[in-house]
Amino acid sequence: LEGVVSSDSLYLSTFDGSHAFLFKARYLREKLAGVFLSGKHYTAQWTAVKNEKFELADPDSLTYLINESPLSFALKNIDGENYNYPNESTKGKVTLIQIMGTWCPNCQDESLYLRDLNLKYGDQIEIIAVTFETQKDDYSKTLKLLKYKQALNLDYTFLLGGNACKSCAKELFPMLNDIISFPTLIFIDKEGHIRKIHTGFSGPGTGRYYSDFVSETNSFISMLIQE
Repeated sequence: LEGVVSSDSLYLSTFDGSHAFLFKARYLREKLAGVFLSGKHYTAQWTAVKNEKFELADPDSLTYLINESPLSFALKNIDGENYNYPNESTKGKVTLIQIMGTWCPNCQDESLYLRDLNLKYGDQIEIIAVTFETQKDDYSKTLKLLKYKQALNLDYTFLLGGNACKSCAKELFPMLNDIISFPTLIFIDKEGHIRKIHTGFSGPGTGRYYSDFVSETNSFISMLIQE
């Protein structure tokens, strides 16, 4: 985001080829109050107050289990075949489930990280991307996913999850409190238990936040493999 402050007003915007965002606000009575516009299709009101002690929440705590329902789903893969989770290919393996969309820049950064994990750990882990896309029909979604996999050289499973909305993703994962961000990454141990859920992704552009995530996550996966 880039922008300006003019008198009592704030303007922030960006356009990256897919997303057109505009934040407008006025400073009044010790707070900012304004509107967020996403393209022509979404508008939301927002406010902000100054907090010198504010810290971002731990991304491993934002999404969590709300019941003990086992994780399972049946979806189509990009070859048009039925794919059921869990299955023989995930049995006894550490499994990572990536909730993502090809339209999401942070998802792309995470996909590249998962590509590195796949090369590092090979058949000791199983990676499954459950995708939520902007295209209206499965044929168009599949073409997009095939291009995405080829462009990024991704050699793990991609499934058609549904349309690009958080509530659509939440319906597929009812054991979670919510899906509040694309991507969301679920870590599952060899026994099929969810051990951690990471919300969002801080890519290489975030410097030490990315390098810390890579170091901590690689250590966590190694621990799960050794269990």
